[in-house]
Formats: sequence, structure tokens, C-alpha cells
Amino acid sequence: MTSDEKREQLRELSGQETLIFLSEEHFDEAIVGVTLDGQVVYDRDGIIQQLIKVDKMEEEDALEHFDYNIWGSYIEAGPIFITQWYKEYENAPN
Repeated sequence: MTSDEKREQLRELSGQETLIFLSEEHFDEAIVGVTLDGQVVYDRDGIIQQLIKVDKMEEEDALEHFDYNIWGSYIEAGPIFITQWYKEYENAPN
């Protein structure tokens, strides 16, 4: 599925004509959903992985870039960033 197709499906799913996406389409790989009021939901770890893979950043640089340039740039009604709990705790002791 292309980024345009994915974005169109999210518009249809949310019932919103206008959604705010991150500008670089390779981050679409990190989209995990959309809220009912039209906010695109991204997996933080997926964005970090795209920064490492596509932008050739080291993990520490990717984390810093995310913190200051993506998450740190507040946009009203813009994207939401989540950390999926099962990724964080799948190897945790019981």
C-alpha cells in the first residue's frame, strides 16, 4: 500500500477530510491508527526505527531528533505519539 492510499484510508476511517501527518512519508510506516476526532497516531519506536533506517542516524541521535524536532514541535490537533506497552514489557520479568 502506498502512503497516499494509507492516508486516504485513514481519512475515510476518521471521517475527517483533513488530517495532519508528519511531512516525511517514510514515517507513515509508524502509523498505528487515527482517533475519532482525526488525530493521526504514530508509534514512537517506529519513528525512531525509520530515522535509523532511512535517515541513517545512530540510535542516540534518532532519539534526540525525535524528542526535539518531532515530539517537541507541538501542533494543535496534530499527531499523537505512543509507546506500545507490549513492546516495552514483553521481556520484563513477571
